[in-house]
Amino acid sequence: MPASVCFDYKTQMTKLPRYKNCFVCGVANKAGLDIQFYREGNRVECRWKPEEKHLGYSDRVHGGVTAAILDETMGWTPSAEYRRLCISIEINVKYRLPIAAGRSFRVEAEALELKHRASRTQGRVVDDEGALYATATGLYVPLPPGDTEKVLEYLYIEGIDRSVTLDDL
Repeated sequence: MPASVCFDYKTQMTKLPRYKNCFVCGVANKAGLDIQFYREGNRVECRWKPEEKHLGYSDRVHGGVTAAILDETMGWTPSAEYRRLCISIEINVKYRLPIAAGRSFRVEAEALELKHRASRTQGRVVDDEGALYATATGLYVPLPPGDTEKVLEYLYIEGIDRSVTLDDL
């Protein structure tokens, strides 16, 4: 592992960069999820504890919020292989159980197929007992050459005082 990569010893995974205003990972977005993602190979995961502000109604998290966190988690999976950030061109979510605010969940994803132009991914939301709440598949393409470097200028890694590089993906 390159010395420039931030390694989190609690999770035994590499901490991924964040953008402060991102709905999913941003700490400055008051409506957002404030998620920290971690990578091990082409597998990415995070912990998620939805809040009342993320409810669609009554006691259920809005399906769009669940789709957003699955999209972001799956989108990180091919970036290290491509050495570029990736964006979704297709996502399919299957909601299996209602997700309640205040409960803790693990969101995990992996790249299933890495091709030159696109990566097929899968993700899931599970609780601490292993119950499956949502599954997803997606198709992700890398940003055009040079665009990732522009985006990296806006990213940071919590606890690291340096610019984010391609090695951090």
